Amino acid sequence: MKRTFVFLLLLVSLAVPALAAESTPAASPVVEAPATAPAVAATAETPAATVPVRTAKRVLTPLQVAMNAVIESEQAQMAALKARLSATKDHAAAEAVQREIEQLKTDTEVQLLSLQATNHRQNGRVAAATQLEESVRSLRAAQSAKMLSPQRPAVPAVTAR
Repeated sequence: MKRTFVFLLLLVSLAVPALAAESTPAASPVVEAPATAPAVAATAETPAATVPVRTAKRVLTPLQVAMNAVIESEQAQMAALKARLSATKDHAAAEAVQREIEQLKTDTEVQLLSLQATNHRQNGRVAAATQLEESVRSLRAAQSAKMLSPQRPAVPAVTAR
């Protein structure tokens, strides 16, 4: 598992420069890059105050837009799961919610890797796409093995002495 995580981290770090190099100016959402600048010149009596200043807008690639959508969806689902977890009083129900959280995290990672693999394949980077697809298969295999394995032993309750 540790080896898989390191491998995935390496693959994502390889994919980031490719994402940064792509640009499609037409029909892409725009994000304003925040910046600050001095509002007034500093004097001995008053230090320089910084206020937000509008800067050039950055155009997002279709891959960035799709990845942002996946991440935002995960964040919304995670907020709902965390609320359920905090409201749960039963230990078994809490474990079930925790398994749902684990499943959500894995599904999100698979979706992000799949998006990147598709993008690499569409842009002719077959070797990178193949590596990402192998990572997806590895994650799914680990997930299947985890589902087939017997339930984790129950954690004994802590008793006050």
